[in-house]
Amino acid sequence: MQRSSPSGSQGYFCIQRHQQRSLYSKIRIRGSGIHATTSIKNENYLSQDNYGNSYVQGQYTLLNLRLKLDALDLSDSPTQTKLNAHIDTRALINPLEQPYSLGVPDRYRVQFDNAALEVENLGSKVDLWVGRQTLYASGGLGIDGLRGIFHLNDEATLAVYGGLGNDLRNLTGYIGQSYRLNPVSLDFIAGGTGISLRYPTFQTDVAINSLVYKGSLDRVNLFVSSMYRVSSQVNLSALLDVGVAGNVGLARAHSYLTIYPNADFTYKLGYMRYTTLYFPQSDQSGIPVPTNINSSFTFPTQTDTSAYNVFRNELRYRFDRDSIFGSVEYAKRSYDKKQRLTYSIGYHHPRLFQDFMDMKTQLNVIDNYRGFNTSISLTLGKDFADETFRIETRGVFYANERDLYTNNQFVSGQDELEKEATGQITLLYDPTAKVNWSLSYAFHREIDVNNDKQKISLHDIYLSSSIRF
Repeated sequence: MQRSSPSGSQGYFCIQRHQQRSLYSKIRIRGSGIHATTSIKNENYLSQDNYGNSYVQGQYTLLNLRLKLDALDLSDSPTQTKLNAHIDTRALINPLEQPYSLGVPDRYRVQFDNAALEVENLGSKVDLWVGRQTLYASGGLGIDGLRGIFHLNDEATLAVYGGLGNDLRNLTGYIGQSYRLNPVSLDFIAGGTGISLRYPTFQTDVAINSLVYKGSLDRVNLFVSSMYRVSSQVNLSALLDVGVAGNVGLARAHSYLTIYPNADFTYKLGYMRYTTLYFPQSDQSGIPVPTNINSSFTFPTQTDTSAYNVFRNELRYRFDRDSIFGSVEYAKRSYDKKQRLTYSIGYHHPRLFQDFMDMKTQLNVIDNYRGFNTSISLTLGKDFADETFRIETRGVFYANERDLYTNNQFVSGQDELEKEATGQITLLYDPTAKVNWSLSYAFHREIDVNNDKQKISLHDIYLSSSIRF
């Protein structure tokens, strides 16, 4: 028996059992493979660059898998109490165990964001979760333990949670001291509480979280996320993550004002602040650099908590079916007081050559912290077979002019100019709303100005698929 999703965005299926039990599940499986090959015309490249960057020669293959499953109403209980299961996991696999200094050094990396059982409507107004949980509404805290959700009324819920904390060194993308393939860490204790409010024009999540490492306090932070629809043309949203202990002060901040006076015009004003995560006891975010790369590098004993502040203006205007878009962004970082200005402008034409294909072009000019970067891109696409099959071609040209620094000091009158170009073709196949495939090939060419201006060619093949049930 088929059942459509209430939101219309997820796939559901239903199986009747013994005329009393029904299973509603939504499953999403994603897989992708990346194959990169580089070719260098000079065999002495590695001996000349002084850093042993082995990634510029050879090839590397990476398989990226993700499974998200929500199995709902697994119990036979005649009451309103329901048993649900939630799994969200990903794995990175280096199948050929090829060395690559910018890739995953381990053959397997596995990350569980969620692996929990939910008892829904336990009592009249309580939900209970048991297992691995990533609490996005509470700032992304990860726990292996218990969470109770109390429905105070139709608009408000209170959550209380606690258990073993997650070690950031288990994340698949971790690049610090040493990746750990430990499903559960006994070194961390995490807990907190949060409240959520949901109204037609306003919603907010407020939480306070703590993390303890081997009996010592790592950090305590206050997290707030809110969204307010001022009117049918104005939206406000904001996020704050404030350190109360461990690393006191503002860690993250996002705020956006979105104005759309009509269907053709959108304006967005935003501010973002982010810093390095700081854990004074466990030092999870410390990223040392091996001395065999450059023995002159020196590092502080504690994590660098430099802050980046970004202000952004962007707008989009649509006329007929065409549209133009652009943005101006200003950023400043704290550790050297350097600034960055980014200007972007683009144009989208969905019916080029009498609807034969669509086109998108974009120009980016960046007065960067220690250089000047320019890129221009052109994308042409064509849909076939009632938009189930699509071909895209894309070309990008980059010009990067960098200031020259020695021992972190600017060398007057010297800079480096590096030119790069990328050509790409992508095939997209979406036979149904629940299945899609993508195959992409990209050729990248650059000239290494630091190494006798040698030409580097990179070939990237990317295959991905997504299946939803």
